[in-house]
Formats: sequence, C-alpha cells, structure tokens
Amino acid sequence: MNWEELKSEGDVAVKKVCDGLEKRGINVGKSIMSQFGTDEDIPVYDSLGNKLFWISVKSVPGNTTDPKKLPPGYKGWMCGEVESKQWIYPPTVIIWYCLKSNVAWGAITPKRPSTEWFIYPDR
Repeated sequence: MNWEELKSEGDVAVKKVCDGLEKRGINVGKSIMSQFGTDEDIPVYDSLGNKLFWISVKSVPGNTTDPKKLPPGYKGWMCGEVESKQWIYPPTVIIWYCLKSNVAWGAITPKRPSTEWFIYPDR
C-alpha cells in the first residue's frame, strides 16, 4: 500500500467515526492542524464551540471482528517518539476502526505521557 492509499483509508475511517459520533450527539469538527504541527483527526467541542479535546482515529487493515484478534504483525499506534509532535499535545482518545467489518474500539490516553509510551489495540 502506498502513502496515498493509506491516507485515503485513514480519511474514510475518520469520516465514519465522525459520523457515528455526530449521530450520538457529540459536537465534532473537521480535522485540523494544531499549533504543534499535529493533525488532530476529530476535535470535540462543547455547546459553545470551545474545543474540549481531540480524538485520533487509526484504520485497521484486514477484516477484524474482534479487537483481541488482530491481523498478524499489526502493532497499532504508538505515541511518544521524539520525532512525533503528538507527544507535546497527545490525543485524549484513540479510536481504532476496521473499515471492512465496521468494528471500532478505543483507549483513553495518559494525561502526561512520557517520551516512551505505547498504546496498542490489545491493551
């Protein structure tokens, strides 16, 4: 899979998760680029339009019907590398979404990440 296909898959996953959140009455916005250079997939706002937090969405390859049984070799998502700006302003929630099965699951991230924290869908 090349970069454009991967980005397109990610965009579809973000759209589907965003639509699901909106159906549940959550005030979400379009993806934005933060002051730290982090792309925030889904910013979440209060009723006055103040941003509360942001959600990172990760697409999962294959046909995952059970988050405890992921495709072989799938490592999920990591935040905390010095090269990544997401350790400066990490997401509050990470949602993994499998496009083929429409299964989604998530994790709440730590408030004060170290430079070496990892979050995988199986934890």
